Amino acid sequence: MLHSLIGRLMTFSILTLFVLMTGVGVLLERSFYASQLNAMQERLKLHSYSILSVAEYYQQQLYFPAYLQEQRFNQEKSGLYAQVVDQTFRPVWSSLSANDIPVFKTAWADQGQWMYSTVSRGNKYYLLARFGVSWSDSGKPGPVFNIMILEDLDDLSHHILSYRKTLVVLLVGLSAFILLVQYLILRWGLSPLHRVTSDLEAIQLGEKSELQGEYLTELQPLTSGLNRLIHSERSQRERYRNTMADLSHSLKTPLTVMSGIVYQQQQREKTAEANELKYQIEKMNSTIGYQLKRATSGASGLVIQKVTLLPVLQSICSAMDKVYAHKAMAIHLDLDEQLDINADENDLMEVMANLIDNACKYGRSTVEVFAQQSSDTLTIMVSDDGPGIPTAQRDLVFQRGQRLDTAEPGQGLGLSLVKEILDNYQAPLTITESSSGGACFCIKFPRV
Repeated sequence: MLHSLIGRLMTFSILTLFVLMTGVGVLLERSFYASQLNAMQERLKLHSYSILSVAEYYQQQLYFPAYLQEQRFNQEKSGLYAQVVDQTFRPVWSSLSANDIPVFKTAWADQGQWMYSTVSRGNKYYLLARFGVSWSDSGKPGPVFNIMILEDLDDLSHHILSYRKTLVVLLVGLSAFILLVQYLILRWGLSPLHRVTSDLEAIQLGEKSELQGEYLTELQPLTSGLNRLIHSERSQRERYRNTMADLSHSLKTPLTVMSGIVYQQQQREKTAEANELKYQIEKMNSTIGYQLKRATSGASGLVIQKVTLLPVLQSICSAMDKVYAHKAMAIHLDLDEQLDINADENDLMEVMANLIDNACKYGRSTVEVFAQQSSDTLTIMVSDDGPGIPTAQRDLVFQRGQRLDTAEPGQGLGLSLVKEILDNYQAPLTITESSSGGACFCIKFPRV
């Protein structure tokens, strides 16, 4: 997801929205709790006033009616309780509902002072409202009493829980809607980039020659730069084509002369050397044409087709039998006759000829070529019975111009060319030790 521009923006938006909505949810929940708590305090204050309105103080005694107007005060375990205590926290009066409620000895409220606190009894929690009040008798100020009104917080907890569930549903729905809108905006806003990508793919497929049409102002420097790059690449490719054509023409003329001389010599003497020289001249002509095609073709210069592997290997082995006739090399082919591969035939010839040539060059008497096909891979192994390649030097042989044995002729370019060709096919090439102690080159072509 992070490898996509829309994915990155959406990931950042989701994280930002999560933090924002969490903060908003906490803030709204606390605001709702504070408002509910304030409403509850005001309700307890009104209950206190209603009790004070029916209370009488006579001869230093407080008198209350047996039943209060609020019915919850008259019912046991109703959740609403009232008590009056003196300065020693001794109960002076209790509502019928508070018969089994003890006096909570918290802070004392002075006359005219309201105090609120949360108290608990067992697993029950209450909101306690305490008000200091004094009655006078015959014009004399009387003692100060505290009226305590308690209400359990079960209803408040249920309201908070219900509000929290509703709030979560609303915030999640709002977040989903915002993310959907943002995704659609991003898709619409980034659609010009998708158009540029489609036009570039069309150019790669040869359907277009350049980026055409009107693009947004912000993309015009990009598209103009890409068009200049495309034109520059075509001009450079044209120069390469002309240079390679000139080189090919320059080389083919002396090769034609050499071929004619060899043909005349072959007609006179009919020797094996003349036949081999003629074969090598034809191979040089073919190689020049192949390299010219690679240099002047598209991005990779590859023409992918299905090639039967056995005839290619048999042709290479036949040539190697002649080149290394003095060593009497035995080349064994172990593969299915119908085994085929999706590759350019010249590429395949170049790769296998280099590997088999190296095996014959450094092997003592035997070269083995094995090929096997699985569900997703075609494996080709070329092994010899030579001295092998040390593990520490196996990566070195693929570098251009690097050679481990300078006694044999060569420029150290064969294996680097093989590696370059195989990289275009995404086919890894590894070196291990063969069963006879020599080198084993293993290629794994992905099946198309």
